[in-house]
Amino acid sequence: MKPSDIDGAMLYEGFSPDIYWWLEGLQFCPLGTAWQWIQDGRIALGGELPVNTFGGSVSAGRLHGISHWVEAVKQVQNRADDQPGDKARQISNVENILCATGMTGHGVGVILSKDPR
Repeated sequence: MKPSDIDGAMLYEGFSPDIYWWLEGLQFCPLGTAWQWIQDGRIALGGELPVNTFGGSVSAGRLHGISHWVEAVKQVQNRADDQPGDKARQISNVENILCATGMTGHGVGVILSKDPR
């Protein structure tokens, strides 16, 4: 798979620049350009690559990525809005969700997909 196959990404961000490092390291954008690449809603719900639709570590607490995994599963199962009071955050027409936790270079990542292959 390549970056254009990914419909959303749950990227661990225990520190402010982590999302930039993930986006660059996973080749969504060239090195040193993530700060520009995310502009104009590109990583917002409805953007080209929604990132951390649940609010990320800032919202859920720094649980070292478990919330990222939960949100990735909910997104690919179309259940991101299934609890009463949930903020609308389901990515439309989602097929593939990237979940990457830890730090680039020594983290772990997986693509969750609706495709059974």
